[in-house]
Amino acid sequence: MYSDNKLLSVGESKLIKYLEELLEKYPNFYQIFIPLILSVVLFISKIPQGCLQKYKKRRKIFQKKQYLQDRAYLKRELEIQEILQGLIKEQDLTIVYGALGRGKTIILKKLHDRVLDKKEKSLKFSLYIDLEKKNLIDELEKITEIKIVSPLDFYNWLDSLLGRKKCLIILDNIAPTQYANIINFFLDNYHVQYKIIMGLNYINPKESSKIEIKNFDAKQVAELAKLRRLDIDEDNLSRVFTLTQGIPVYVDYLFKTNRRPLNYELVEVITSQLAICTTEEKDLLQSIALNKILYHDFTEELFSTFDIGLIMSLSSKGLIQFEEITKNIELNSLIAEQYLSHLKNEYVYVKLLEYYKIHSQENFLELSTAYRNKK
Repeated sequence: MYSDNKLLSVGESKLIKYLEELLEKYPNFYQIFIPLILSVVLFISKIPQGCLQKYKKRRKIFQKKQYLQDRAYLKRELEIQEILQGLIKEQDLTIVYGALGRGKTIILKKLHDRVLDKKEKSLKFSLYIDLEKKNLIDELEKITEIKIVSPLDFYNWLDSLLGRKKCLIILDNIAPTQYANIINFFLDNYHVQYKIIMGLNYINPKESSKIEIKNFDAKQVAELAKLRRLDIDEDNLSRVFTLTQGIPVYVDYLFKTNRRPLNYELVEVITSQLAICTTEEKDLLQSIALNKILYHDFTEELFSTFDIGLIMSLSSKGLIQFEEITKNIELNSLIAEQYLSHLKNEYVYVKLLEYYKIHSQENFLELSTAYRNKK
């Protein structure tokens, strides 16, 4: 007994003696205190477990990078810096707007990734939400996995995960019809620690905190060609700029290195036609060239001579629809069969049929059956 006590310190010996006296005084100690002690231990052990679960959930939601398929894209750092400067100010939200193809999504994704890479000290987290053809509440409920009845539900959920840490919320591809509702939703019960950026298509908003994403200028087009390591002389760069009007998505497409080399003779034909067109004809021809022909290498198969009269004729009959805002050209499938069945020009019929073969398999099958029956 002596040797055992020798191994213990004075403090430990006193503690053992105190416990022995306590057990003599309270014989039911085990029954009373052990469950209590176990409860305390379990409660304490759940704290790090809860923190771990919160951390995992937070990492899953707020650390999803928006990788871009094409890294060799003009950086547009000036626009990103302008947006960041706006975020420093104590404004409710920043609106990034412009027509389709201007590069808003590229810029906003780069900004999102920049926050995730810890390059912005004032912002700890970033949430990127793509609202193209989607409902805001549906997307928020998918992310939060809770029922969203009011803006407060969303903000409370954010608070539970982030506390008072600052977060960037990016809402991209907002259509004009969604704009007013989304503005009202996020400004209702607005929390100052959340910075909101809205990527808005088409319209120029009334809010003062807005940044317009514009087309490339001739210098930026040349810069992108150099970035892609393309050997293009000044004359052809000028033709590309004239053809695309500096619209980033079109310039980017023409310069993609994994595509066939650009047919500069074709570009020359288009630009020379554009020079002599009326405004209405120019819009139509340019839209066909950019949205359909250049995208699908279809120029020489359809409207190979760029017959303005034919294009305008098809447009006047409603076969070709031109959307002024989006600069898109589409064939009207509802009246195509009726109109094509009366076409006497078999060459045009075959070319338009070929168009459907590429762009609309369902309509192609219907029209090709009608064509065989006619023959």
